[in-house]
Amino acid sequence: MPNHDTRTYVKAMVQALDSKRGEDIQVLKVGDLTSIAEYFVICTANSTTQVKTLADEVEFRLKTDYNVVPHHVEGHD
Repeated sequence: MPNHDTRTYVKAMVQALDSKRGEDIQVLKVGDLTSIAEYFVICTANSTTQVKTLADEVEFRLKTDYNVVPHHVEGHD
């Protein structure tokens, strides 16, 4: 498996959110402010169903394309 940098994953997340009509997608570079993350990727949705769809798509794309899986998912059925 090739070694990808964080920007590659951020780009994949933004593309996944955009493909499912996520709105107002924002990428915040927070690496200088906190040790928990390098970036936050934030977007809005029109319903809780769309929020779940967006989260599922990001998780699916990262797992399928990069073999990256979340350590923990909070509040997910």
